[in-house]
Amino acid sequence: MDATQRAAQAWGCGAAVTAAVLARTAYLASEPTRAITGTPDDAFYYLRLANNFVRLGHWTFDGESATSGFHLLHGYLLALANLVLGDRGLEWITMLVVVSVFASLCFGLATVLLVRVAQHRLSVAAGWWVPAVMLSPIALGVSTMMMESHLVVLAGAAVVYATAVGGWTGRWGRVGLVGLGVIAATTRIDFALLPVVAWLAHQLHARTDPEGARRALLVAIGAVAGFVVTVGHTFVVSGTPLPTSVTTKLTWSAARPIAFFQLLQAFDLALLALVLVAAISALRQGREFWLTSEPVTLGSVLAMLGYAAFYATATAGAGLWYVASLVVPIAVILASVGKQVADRWSARAAAAVAVVASLGCLTPGVAGLQTMTWPWHVSLLHAAQSLRDDSSIEHLGAWNAGILSVISGKTVTNLDGLVDDRAARAASGQAKFDYLRERGIDDLADAAHHVNDGVTNADTPIARCYLPVRMLSAADDPPSSNGPVWLFTYQPGCS
Repeated sequence: MDATQRAAQAWGCGAAVTAAVLARTAYLASEPTRAITGTPDDAFYYLRLANNFVRLGHWTFDGESATSGFHLLHGYLLALANLVLGDRGLEWITMLVVVSVFASLCFGLATVLLVRVAQHRLSVAAGWWVPAVMLSPIALGVSTMMMESHLVVLAGAAVVYATAVGGWTGRWGRVGLVGLGVIAATTRIDFALLPVVAWLAHQLHARTDPEGARRALLVAIGAVAGFVVTVGHTFVVSGTPLPTSVTTKLTWSAARPIAFFQLLQAFDLALLALVLVAAISALRQGREFWLTSEPVTLGSVLAMLGYAAFYATATAGAGLWYVASLVVPIAVILASVGKQVADRWSARAAAAVAVVASLGCLTPGVAGLQTMTWPWHVSLLHAAQSLRDDSSIEHLGAWNAGILSVISGKTVTNLDGLVDDRAARAASGQAKFDYLRERGIDDLADAAHHVNDGVTNADTPIARCYLPVRMLSAADDPPSSNGPVWLFTYQPGCS
């Protein structure tokens, strides 16, 4: 291919991915009941946080208690959207469309950058393998979750592109590389792992690619600075170095074993086996191993294994959207596989296999539109609608507070502490009942599991003093292991 054809390949693949995300968005927007089951409750936390930030000028979920339980870039972009849209910033279907359309552009641009990386560092044929990952059910699934996933994927692709492809020269080029690292690191607090291992991989290849090592170092410096910015922001908001959501999930996970091999399964286990077998084979034959002979592929392998080990420390509270951190490393590794196919057979064969693989990945993604990831969210939706129509209730508490808060329009205090600093401290001190009474919260809305004996609630006075009044969800809602959503009311004088 000449330069024009290579550009057409990259932008064509990006357009296909963007179109797939847009089609998924259109379907979900037309099916709200289906959409609610594929959207995390945490996404509704973001909507309420951003709206409150614009209205009140500080980060709070219930209007009173501060929180740092969010990732910076996504939170501030949603605040900007709220500033522009006004009250429509809390219309969740509207925001699903707005965020997902933006996500489609992010995923498309990320695809373009990764195809360019494959063309530059691997082969033209390798570029055809990138869409197979971007069109996979998992990648498409997180693209419409209204979480930070699209920003993580685009940031990862931009970091890999900046370190692997030249052109960043002069003073402003160096500033741009550092700035990219800073911005990318604000997409997730753990994002800095990717640019750091990319720098390590390029350092191991510094003799053959000194310019790449220089670029990787500048991006890594920026990423570390971005991490420091996040820590500083968290300290200003919460007075702690780590966001509320992180410390809360670490507390939940402390009593559980580190599930390293539980997380390091499927692709990770296959990758590890592939690396070991191929590396041994290469050593025995006295040749270079293809996954470690290129810094871009070596960095992706290290990132995959690093994230698996990192997430092993959070055995509780890890969401499906965490997979966004792995999309770019997997895409690079699969592109490297495509290069091997092209080298062993032909570029035409590699392209044909890649197209078939992309279509094969897209098919279950289309079929998966009918799958309910979180079917019990229908219960939360109906409970929120019931609360919205109840003028006697203005303030209540809930463990699953996102959907209830946004759709009911009531003031809802998050009791598990993910987006409530004071609730998190009360939970760690076994004083959540005292917190409820201090705040004057007489009503709770959630499954009985959370009120009576949930992982996030060890305060027996809550179960004794808050009794069920009526079921808020519908009797025919999809079942949940935690049961239907009930309204619980405090019994005066109970302690």
